[in-house]
Amino acid sequence: MTGFFTSWGDGAFPVHRDLAADGTLLRIRVELGSPETVERQRRFDRLWSGDLAKAAVVSARVARDGAPVGWLYREEPEVEHDSGWRVFAGDETPDYADDPDKAVLIPLRELIYADAVLEPLFDEAPGAAFERVEDGFARVTR
Repeated sequence: MTGFFTSWGDGAFPVHRDLAADGTLLRIRVELGSPETVERQRRFDRLWSGDLAKAAVVSARVARDGAPVGWLYREEPEVEHDSGWRVFAGDETPDYADDPDKAVLIPLRELIYADAVLEPLFDEAPGAAFERVEDGFARVTR
């Protein structure tokens, strides 16, 4: 194990050992900028400090009860760490949805970990709305 200071930040990087024709060690290479490493670092940055680290307002039916996401929409974000996404199971009554004790702030990445099909939806602009259908999600007009 070794440590380096690089502009790539923290991470695990592939280490390769190259041997000469006679089997002796020729060199050791550390890949810092391979396409896979770049993509992995971009995804990490997006999940932990980028747009997917921002919070959604999530119904307790989803956040606490484990109900699958059934309906979601995006508003203009209200504060810096707000993604603008509002996420529901889809079976909440108006009174339930209006009760602030029934809402939880969750980073978008946590919703993606629970249901990966949500990730491409989170790239949509404010005004977007979706409901779950048999084979994923469909855009709806609000």
